[in-house]
Amino acid sequence: MTRYNNPVEQELSKFMPRSLKIIVTSFLFAILLGITKGIYDFQNKHNRKGIIGSGTTWLFQSIPDFFLIISLQWIILFYIPVIPLFGHEHWYSFIVPSILVGLYPLMYVARITSATLAEEEGKMYITVARSKGFSTWKVLFRHILKNCLSTIFSHFSSIMVYILSNLLIVEYLLDYKGAAYRLFQALGYNEAIRMGDERIYESGLIIGIALCFMAIVLIAQLISQFAKSRIDPR
Repeated sequence: MTRYNNPVEQELSKFMPRSLKIIVTSFLFAILLGITKGIYDFQNKHNRKGIIGSGTTWLFQSIPDFFLIISLQWIILFYIPVIPLFGHEHWYSFIVPSILVGLYPLMYVARITSATLAEEEGKMYITVARSKGFSTWKVLFRHILKNCLSTIFSHFSSIMVYILSNLLIVEYLLDYKGAAYRLFQALGYNEAIRMGDERIYESGLIIGIALCFMAIVLIAQLISQFAKSRIDPR
């Protein structure tokens, strides 16, 4: 039972779906836009556009993720006040947290994609494809990127770990009452910051949320293995 005399299963069924909206959305956001940005970085690495491409990727990755999240939250709060930032009551409340959670993993995917594409450049099969008169984009998408996807997909579990670690920060800062927010309560974090209050640990709920997060990382790993087997049967 929890501090509110509810079964742990009931708390998980209430808070986990809210977090799953953020987790799934930010995962797709990081993968799709990360690969797109990685291709852009690779294509423009030798010209001035490379400053916008790989330069921004390097910049965002060099900033600690929690500082990046807090800075973006501050910018939205003071300069774009029309965007609803706090709470979970509306159907669209998960969109901004998903972007904040997925931004750092997006840059991680972009860097991996760009580096993997660069490793394939100059190999024999690329030279043969170009000698046949294929366009640059056809060579890139049909040959180079296809061979790089298995390497990119192998990082799915690492991407999910990044997402879950950022989820703990974002849900607490944005007062989004999901599983990560509830985990802070279960750890007695709120009580610890008040003088004279005794911490209340909800061990059953802590274990339940941790198992759910571990299962999500496992699912990401299984998706990675399945996707790699479909792309590269070897």
